Amino acid sequence: MARIIEPLRSMGADLRARRSDSLPPLVVIGRSQLRAIDFETRVPSAQVKSAILLAGLRAQGRTTVREAVATRDHTERMLRSRGVEVRRVSENESGGGPVAWTLEGGAWLSPLDERVPADPSAAAFWLVAGAIHPDAALTLRGVGVNPTRRAAIDFLVRMGARIEETAVGEPSGDIGEPLADLTVRSSELTAIDLGRQRWPLPSTRSRSSAWRHPGARPDNDPRRRELRNKESDRIAGIAAGLTALGARIVVSGDDITITGPTPLAGAATETLDDHRLAMTFAVAGLIARGATTIDLAESAAVSYPSFSPNSKG
Repeated sequence: MARIIEPLRSMGADLRARRSDSLPPLVVIGRSQLRAIDFETRVPSAQVKSAILLAGLRAQGRTTVREAVATRDHTERMLRSRGVEVRRVSENESGGGPVAWTLEGGAWLSPLDERVPADPSAAAFWLVAGAIHPDAALTLRGVGVNPTRRAAIDFLVRMGARIEETAVGEPSGDIGEPLADLTVRSSELTAIDLGRQRWPLPSTRSRSSAWRHPGARPDNDPRRRELRNKESDRIAGIAAGLTALGARIVVSGDDITITGPTPLAGAATETLDDHRLAMTFAVAGLIARGATTIDLAESAAVSYPSFSPNSKG
């Protein structure tokens, strides 16, 4: 909790946690008079940014959050749709590089009715399943297609996935969340090189047989450490599980190279109690020959309670 506590405490909040202000439970003492801050996040985090901006609504003065790389902007859109002016200042108007978000304290929020989008991260697993299955046609309703969250959709399309996107509601610019119904069908996929950028798409589709994870970072880049420290070391976990299923994978630092096509065969996989790995191996097992066993498959419920992959596929 330290990276949340630090900026909020500097705004005047009275917060207390266990073990050097790092572990929950977190105690918050109310009625503190908050003051605006200008804060630069050490590791780009939408959660930390959102916490500061929300606290800034009741702070005196202008609150600014600076990020080395722009993170997802759900909170900014939510605030704008409710009448709060949230400004983005970017050193690179094309969208890459450092960015700052500002708002003035004392703003009031207007109520409205809003449809909560289906989670694009959870939808990505179904999009992959539909694209790689030999006989599939699947429609996902009301998926959030926020530009800061739709990278998986765009990468799949670049690979040749047959994904039809139908907008739901009126386009909203940077106010409110854009929604779409997504229909995916069985597809012939082509390998691509995702490159080393965070979000930009490759300018051309590669005909090579390698699909490289966009994760290579300098050793001192905090974003690199994040890749290895989510609910698990996901790079190692994905490589181990897919290798067990017969995929040809080479890991170099934070790059993953997958050579295909390769028929998969059922095997025992380890989720490391990570919901994303459980869903990954369930989708891979869908096209594997024979039974795939997913250890701790129930961990998928952390983000997707109704996904319910069986222990054997």
